[in-house]
Amino acid sequence: MNTAKDRLEELLKFAADRRLSDIHLKADQPPLFRRVGHLISRKDSQLYDGHTLTQMVDVVLTKERLQRFLAGHDITTTYSIVGVGRFRVHVYRQRGLPAIAVRALPATARGLAALQLPQHFANWVLNPSGLVLVCSSAGHGRSSTLAGLVDAINTQSTGPRHMATVESPINVYHDDKLAWISQREVGVDCASFASGILGAARQDTDVIAVDDPSDSAAWEAALAAAESGKLVIASLRSARVVTGLRQLISTSKVSPERLAGVFGGICATHLFATADGKRCIPAVEFLAPTPTVTALIREGKDYARVAEQMVAPTGQSFEQHVQALLSNGLISADSARRFASFRLG
Repeated sequence: MNTAKDRLEELLKFAADRRLSDIHLKADQPPLFRRVGHLISRKDSQLYDGHTLTQMVDVVLTKERLQRFLAGHDITTTYSIVGVGRFRVHVYRQRGLPAIAVRALPATARGLAALQLPQHFANWVLNPSGLVLVCSSAGHGRSSTLAGLVDAINTQSTGPRHMATVESPINVYHDDKLAWISQREVGVDCASFASGILGAARQDTDVIAVDDPSDSAAWEAALAAAESGKLVIASLRSARVVTGLRQLISTSKVSPERLAGVFGGICATHLFATADGKRCIPAVEFLAPTPTVTALIREGKDYARVAEQMVAPTGQSFEQHVQALLSNGLISADSARRFASFRLG
């Protein structure tokens, strides 16, 4: 008889073999999978009752995290199967029963070229200091882009650099190449994002990468680190460049003057299914740290003028890139129309 561990790992292997990005489980319903952005079901899927899901939760969570889950907290962790892959597992409750959302994680860090991101982004992170910002909505490449920028430092630096990442959980493992990298997981290696950033700043680091700082204290620590002369790369949950800047200033209480003083560039990604439906491709918008952009950020008022700076060669809007992808036959006209009718941010 298969145990809950066996059944969970069978599901994960099924997803990995078919390059499915996500799995969703809830009691007494067939699993849902996501493939190239679309949710699909499996006709022969078995149902999992609440007892089985409870046992699966016991498999993926440590005793400490299980106690937090039982106390009412959502928990995010990772789970690995040798020869299959790593997975980010989010455990939560709905209708009083456990539910699980799983995201497949890349086995190794992918560079900017593999992610189909502009190569000149590497120039931003090869600078000795500043704050580089990475945006996207959920599931549209934020963590992958952050990892790609870390990889750029690790493979393209002109000399050794000491780097720390602060993540919850660790999404991609980076091997030391041109950088000496410490990867810190919130709740395991440090108590919070803020304490992880502050600790990293005291460890003679050159670079600190932070995946989705969770509160104003974390952003204050990241800003202070950049102001002290370190390079900080940080991601935030925002669909577009301009909304990301506005969100950082209004919600995270970062002053426009301080942000302008360390601004090192900002990018956002939105994933599309390719025209053949076989893979995803990113549309990218970005703003380089030009004097004009920095001055507008410092003013902190006229975001329409900030958006106007997204023109080549120092910027690009989603609309420009989506049109280019469509013209080159990389995405479908239907995808472009849906994007045009959906207001992002």
